Amino acid sequence: MFKLVDSECSIPFTTVREEGVDSGTGLPFFVFKFLTFGSAPKAHRNTKDLVNRAFDDETEKRHWMKTAAEALLVFGSGYNGLNLPHLSYTRVDLDGRIYTLKDFGYTLNSKQG
Repeated sequence: MFKLVDSECSIPFTTVREEGVDSGTGLPFFVFKFLTFGSAPKAHRNTKDLVNRAFDDETEKRHWMKTAAEALLVFGSGYNGLNLPHLSYTRVDLDGRIYTLKDFGYTLNSKQG
């Protein structure tokens, strides 16, 4: 369970993480896939301050999911997203599109722009 926190809101979400090997490079990777976004049903039992988040429309939800995708990439496998072996080691599947750090302007150990 993750919680995206912004000055305007807090959004709980859950993911699953799958491992793979890139067919083009032979390098290992893992990909996060969203299971829930705006709620974390199983976490409500153990987390008193967790509040579900309703979205005004799909555009708003998509905006926050893309922000969460970037956060997951920076998080990596345990607060190490910018120190991983290669830029596509961590991936996020958002509605069938695969995002990597490069999609958000990152290089390893920094963010450009």
